[in-house]
Amino acid sequence: MKRSLAFTARPLLAPAAALTAAATLSACTSLPFGGGNESESSTTVTATETATSASSSASSTASSSSSSSSASSSSSSSAAAAEGRNISIYDVEVGNCIAEETVATEGQLLAEDEVKVVDCGAPHREEVYHVTDMTETEIPLDSDSAGWEDIGIDYCTDPFETYTGTDILHSDYSYSFWHPSEGSWKQGDKEIVCLISHEEDHSGSVKS
Repeated sequence: MKRSLAFTARPLLAPAAALTAAATLSACTSLPFGGGNESESSTTVTATETATSASSSASSTASSSSSSSSASSSSSSSAAAAEGRNISIYDVEVGNCIAEETVATEGQLLAEDEVKVVDCGAPHREEVYHVTDMTETEIPLDSDSAGWEDIGIDYCTDPFETYTGTDILHSDYSYSFWHPSEGSWKQGDKEIVCLISHEEDHSGSVKS
């Protein structure tokens, strides 16, 4: 499992368990049709007017139904994005916003092997701004916070400024990162994940 410093380490590699959701919305509207008796001109006029009125009303209803359907679909999509989805900690990408704070105690294993990713416009506590593989052939011990802190500086400092537009020393934001544990390193895990951390719920991306 990954460890974390804020400093956050990930667990032993586990199969990705991303949850996906899909919704399909369809609507069908039947338009009425009216006609008259050609043998009676007055009846023909009346029937034509009635049919025209009914057709206009049906068209308005269809338009309203279509607009309502679109609004409902858009609302459902927004709600789903805000609600989020669970993904493996090994599948996070740059730009992902994570609902809950993953750093509990410095240097400790991440509590879960999944995180909830939400739309960045929704309240969240972390935002992934850089993901890369380490080039080192050896890593510090799990207990070596100072050694991991140096690695965090090496891998996360410059990308912080690139992503936010502000250097890390003059930013209002703090950062944390996930790094391999001794166990996950032996399984081939070399990934560093750098995250912007918010002490309170934050809405909106910090990307410049």
